[in-house]
Amino acid sequence: FHLGEGRRWLEEVQELGEPEDGMDEPTPSARSWAFLHLISGIMASGQGDYDRAVALCEESLALYERMGHRKGTSGPLRELGVVAYHRGDYARAVRLSEQALVITREFGSTFGAGLATCTLADALRAQGDLEKARMLLEESLILLRRKPYPLRVVNALANTLARLGSIETELGRDERAFDLYRESLQLGRKFGFIHHVLGPLEGMARVAVVRGRPELAARLLGTSAALRDEMGVLLTLVERTDHDYAVNSARTQLGVEAFGEAWALGYATSLEEAIASTVGEER
Repeated sequence: FHLGEGRRWLEEVQELGEPEDGMDEPTPSARSWAFLHLISGIMASGQGDYDRAVALCEESLALYERMGHRKGTSGPLRELGVVAYHRGDYARAVRLSEQALVITREFGSTFGAGLATCTLADALRAQGDLEKARMLLEESLILLRRKPYPLRVVNALANTLARLGSIETELGRDERAFDLYRESLQLGRKFGFIHHVLGPLEGMARVAVVRGRPELAARLLGTSAALRDEMGVLLTLVERTDHDYAVNSARTQLGVEAFGEAWALGYATSLEEAIASTVGEER
């Protein structure tokens, strides 16, 4: 599934115009129309088209507010926070993410709170408050583990695990990071969340470098690059931290030529093989 293709489908639907029964009441068709704008905004953001992402998410927010659907406003608020984060406006990202988190907690949405916490943690980490980001993610992880595993909760759990893994790696706790990344990868493989295995793959590459396995790191980076090319998914700022560290360290340890060969081998390796090469390892 390529983001560009998905965006084209959604835009074709949007061109048909809003539902005939109007947008003043939270009817199923009205909620679907607002959600459609949100998903389109998320896809635009994933491709780095931030102006379009903001326009779509603001429209989604306005639609939810127009119909008086407060619960629905958490999604566009969160995604507007994501865009602010990617644009370097971390104060705005924190503010929007906190608003989204308050609403999700108000309505008891564990899934929504999990995703909003991830966005808030990203922004806090970018501001230099690594410990607060870690604590928020740890608290969210406890709550997510208490729930049965519908797909939405698994989505939030996989994201949370990957972000915690990145923080633990940065703090020098590679054994904990390994466990967190491995669990995130296993969830992604089991439930088919292909987009969400990219960050853990790149995180595991960083762990591999720390453990003196630069060739494995280069192969994992090649596999993630192939998937990103196939799906049209850009690196997030958090993922870039792990990615760039792993690339620079592995290239230095292996040399340019050997790194290129291992990376090319990884590029041609299937996702299943790449995941098996990491999740089956001992700590």
